[in-house]
Amino acid sequence: MPLIRQWRVFDDCEIALWQLTENEADLQKNLMATPDEWAEYEEISHPQKRREWLAGRQTTRVLVESKGLVYNGLQKDEFGKPHLLAANAEISLTHTAQYVSAAICPNRAVGIDLEKVAEKLHRVAPKFLSASETQHAHGNLERICTYWCAKEALYKLHGRGQLRFREDIPIDEFTDETSFLTGNIQQQKYQLHRFWVDDFCGVLAGNLICD
Repeated sequence: MPLIRQWRVFDDCEIALWQLTENEADLQKNLMATPDEWAEYEEISHPQKRREWLAGRQTTRVLVESKGLVYNGLQKDEFGKPHLLAANAEISLTHTAQYVSAAICPNRAVGIDLEKVAEKLHRVAPKFLSASETQHAHGNLERICTYWCAKEALYKLHGRGQLRFREDIPIDEFTDETSFLTGNIQQQKYQLHRFWVDDFCGVLAGNLICD
């Protein structure tokens, strides 16, 4: 079982991290999925993307069952945000070519993202960094990647689209050593948890900070 880490954040949220090493056939074994999910899967043509999709479901299932809940599959709402079927908890998942991660929280929305620190981020940074964020990032790839993951995690938590990464999801300045940072959506501030696996940055958004 390639679940390599599972840990608790914000007292009641939990993260699971899966290393994607299996082939497609192995990932299909014992997978619980609805007919709609299988139809979505069959629409995916790229073999690697099919593996990522399967691993995302397997990671979510393991995480849900570790909390003593029954996993019955996922369904997406009109905005494409996944929700657990017949389980009183909120989830989010993210997948890459090497790692898959899922997060669960019993009573509020969560968002999670995982991204490799790579040169391509330099090219796209002007599309999602504000002027102050650009100044703080100062070309540092790990900071740029942190900003991207934080904004993507908050976007997933919000779950309703209609947000511009540069203008609508500002991230407060952070230090390179911190595991926790803060970000904002529509004048609401959220605490974020940053974690690292190899050269991948991950961010969980899930804790509303009340004034």
